[in-house]
Amino acid sequence: MATLDEAIEKGRRKRRLMAIGFSVSILALLVIYFGWLFLTKGYSFTVKPAEAAQTQRFAVNSGIGFFIDNKYYAVGSGGLVAVSADKYQSKEVQVNDNSPSTIEVELEPKPAKVTITTEPGANNIVWSVNGEQRETASTFEGEFAPGTYTVSASHPAYEPASVAIEALIDGKVEYQLRLTPISGTISINSSPAGASVTLDGKAVGSTPVTVAKVGGDYPVVVNYPGYEPVTDTVSLTVRNKEPKRNYRLQPVQATVNVSVNPKGGALLVNGAPAKNPVSVDANKEHVIRYEKAGYIKQSRTIKLGPAENQQLTFNLDLEMGDVAFTSNEPSDVYINGQKQGVTPLRTKLQALPSEVEFRKTGYRTVKQEFQPSSERLVNVKAEMLREFDARRKEGKPLFVSTLGIEMNRLSPKKFTMGSPVNEPNRGRNEHQVKVDFSRDVWISRHEITEAQFAAFKGSGSKTKMPITNVSWDEAALFTNWLSEQEGLQPFYKVRNSKVVGTDASSRGYRLPTEAEWEY
Repeated sequence: MATLDEAIEKGRRKRRLMAIGFSVSILALLVIYFGWLFLTKGYSFTVKPAEAAQTQRFAVNSGIGFFIDNKYYAVGSGGLVAVSADKYQSKEVQVNDNSPSTIEVELEPKPAKVTITTEPGANNIVWSVNGEQRETASTFEGEFAPGTYTVSASHPAYEPASVAIEALIDGKVEYQLRLTPISGTISINSSPAGASVTLDGKAVGSTPVTVAKVGGDYPVVVNYPGYEPVTDTVSLTVRNKEPKRNYRLQPVQATVNVSVNPKGGALLVNGAPAKNPVSVDANKEHVIRYEKAGYIKQSRTIKLGPAENQQLTFNLDLEMGDVAFTSNEPSDVYINGQKQGVTPLRTKLQALPSEVEFRKTGYRTVKQEFQPSSERLVNVKAEMLREFDARRKEGKPLFVSTLGIEMNRLSPKKFTMGSPVNEPNRGRNEHQVKVDFSRDVWISRHEITEAQFAAFKGSGSKTKMPITNVSWDEAALFTNWLSEQEGLQPFYKVRNSKVVGTDASSRGYRLPTEAEWEY
């Protein structure tokens, strides 16, 4: 009985455990289901074009998620999804919280690979697609989106050729384009005529000669006895199917090596500049000349055989010329900065462009350019002028005029200066003196202003009022300053800013004399 009860109780416990396990399983499934609903987000993918959608494939490259058919379930914030299809280029799509629930993906078809060769093969073919130049190569290789294209080949030696191709998705096109060589003629002439011609390594006759050829580049060699051979390349192209050449043959050359002293001159052959060593036509006379400024030029006449080599030497002698220097005033003569003497002066100098200066104290320096000649006497003359006279001759304004000082010409007549003995208030020293004048003088119309005197001092008031509180010595120094600005010999002799005498020969500015003031 006890055993039966135990068995019944054991059965009850087992059923209870099974009921509890079943309930826990159901609860776990409910938790997982509702957790999935809350933690995952679904995105539907639509793949275009329709042909790509037929073989569409999806893969999760990063992030946590999975696909059920074309729907992506992302756990968390999203992920990186790869979309692919047969014959189409794969594409990656970033999915995040901002992505729409339906994501459209447009896949690009894989291009067709095109390879076109030519028969015969050629280098530097210009390839074009639908009229647009693509590349220059012997073989054309490219990738094309699906469609119809015209591929053209252009080469100078062949007729233009083209082919229409159909590019399919992820297709492969291989084609050999047949090129037709162009045909034409090559004409060779020469002066003198009768020269033998070799074209592409084969003798084709004597000039003038015309040869039929297909397109291409052809080496040409033209030979004539006693003349230098000519080597050239003639191209027969689609643009020029009848190229012509007319060669002016040059006589076989000879060589002249020239030694010269001094160096740095000009070497001429038949009057034309030449370089050393000199190449000249054989069996002809040539005049070779060497010259340099300041030297006597030399020349030689030569006639050499073919390939002959000759040595020539030129040693030039100095070219000297007589030059006479004169001036209206005895002056020091400086030639190229070196003193040579005093005018009048005659001397021999090298025949080179030179500069002479005539110098004399108190006079404007005169500069002139000259070139001595061995064929004649060269005369160089100078008119020496004091600076004042030179400025007047040049029409330059007086310096005093630039300061605003107006000068009036005065022609004083003789008069008696002083006071008669019976004149009221006469000073004891105002005795009468008869005065006469030997020349005209110029005197300023107005008193010197503060501004004019400030220009001399370098400071001071710059008004038009007359200057005051100036000593006699300061006034004299002012006139000396005016003379110096005009290039005139100062009138007053000065020592330590004091007037110590006058220069009677001076034509410079000064203060009016007592007689001039009284007049």
